[in-house]
Amino acid sequence: MSLPGKQETSKIMPHRKFKGHTDTISGIIHPPGGQRVMTCSADGSLRVWNLENGLQIGHDWRDGDRAVFTMALSLDGTKVVTGSGDNVVRLWDIKTGKIITKWRQRELGAIRTLCWSRDGGRVLGGASDGTFREWDVKSGKHTMGPIRSGRS
Repeated sequence: MSLPGKQETSKIMPHRKFKGHTDTISGIIHPPGGQRVMTCSADGSLRVWNLENGLQIGHDWRDGDRAVFTMALSLDGTKVVTGSGDNVVRLWDIKTGKIITKWRQRELGAIRTLCWSRDGGRVLGGASDGTFREWDVKSGKHTMGPIRSGRS
C-alpha cells in the first residue's frame, strides 16, 4: 500500500546474466539484427553474446592482453573500432572477428573514448593524456591531432 502523493518504485531485477569476462566491462554495443550484444573489458577481450540465452557466441576476440576501454560500432554495422591501454586503436570486421588494421600512436595515452564521423570515413579518439586525434579509416593516417584538450 502506498501513501497518498507517494509513488511506489518497482524493483528492477536482471533479466539475464552473462558470464565470461574476468574484469570490468567497459563498453557495450548492439550490432544490427537485434539478437546480439558485444562487450569489451579490462580483461583485454571483446565478446559477442546471444540475448536470448545469455551465452557467448564464438571465441573471445583478442589482440594482446591490455585492457580494452572503449568501442564504437560503425554506422553501417560492419565494423567496430576499439581503444586500449596499449595506445592502439583497432578496427575489427564484425562478421569475422578479425582485425582489419591497427592505428598505433605512441604519443597518446590509453585510448578512452571513440566515435565515428557521420559519413563513416573517420574515427575520433580521446586519450587518457587529455589529447584527441582523428584517423581516416581507409588510409589509417591521422587527419587531425593530437590536440590537447583544455584540461590542465
